[in-house]
Parts: sequence; structure tokens; C-alpha cells
Amino acid sequence: PLLRRHLPLWREIGDYFLLGLDSRTTDESKAVALDLLAPKPTEVYDFNFVGFGAAKSELLRRSYEKFPAAAYVLLVEPDMAPVPVTFNRGVLASQEVVYAIRRSGKESRGVRLADCVFRNDGRWRFEFRVHENPVYRR
Repeated sequence: PLLRRHLPLWREIGDYFLLGLDSRTTDESKAVALDLLAPKPTEVYDFNFVGFGAAKSELLRRSYEKFPAAAYVLLVEPDMAPVPVTFNRGVLASQEVVYAIRRSGKESRGVRLADCVFRNDGRWRFEFRVHENPVYRR
């Protein structure tokens, strides 16, 4: 249900999509994502979940390999929904390595600011399994 509700909103913001699915996923998430994100370039891959840090690190590495022309990666999770009215691509012109966006999380938590937009240059990794921390290698 969250993918069906949130992906159409993200489709309006993103140019390319790369989705990592936990290999234990048994529902129709892959087919739903490919359908809802069409006609945007989209790839879905399975991975063995060992922690949030490793999962996000792999996603950023794969995004750089698959979509090297993308200047930035918007990293989101299924329970996140964008707040499109606050999203402004113009700020990306300053070419910072990371930007925060307003997004909603779990329905009980409301809207918050989160670091979600990362320069797509292959230099990112996340530390820690839980409460992961982004690290940029200069």
C-alpha cells in the first residue's frame, strides 16, 4: 500500500529510479514499482539485508554505476512521502555534496527535514546498521 501511495508522488520529482528490495520480499513490490514509475528509467534489484548502512551504501554505489549522468541521488524509503511544494531543484546549482528535503515519514510523525539528496559521484557510504550515518570520501 505504501508503494502505491508514495511512488506516484516521487515519480513527479525524480528522473531515474533505482529500488533495492530486501531479498525476503515476497509481495508484488517489484512489479508495482516498475508499473508506477513508468516511463522513467527504472531498475529494481534484490539484496540481502544486513543493516540500513550497508543497504544505503549499496544503493548509492549502484546508482552511480547505473545512472552516472544523474548529478544527484534522492535517497528515500517506502514510508517516506515527498512534500512536492517544498522541492526546488534550483538549489542544486550550488553543487553541495548533500541537501536536506522536507518529507513526511511515518504517518504519526508528520513532516521533517532529512538529508536525502546526495551528490552522485561514487564517494558515499553509510556507517552503522541502525541510525546510519552518511560519510563522504573527498
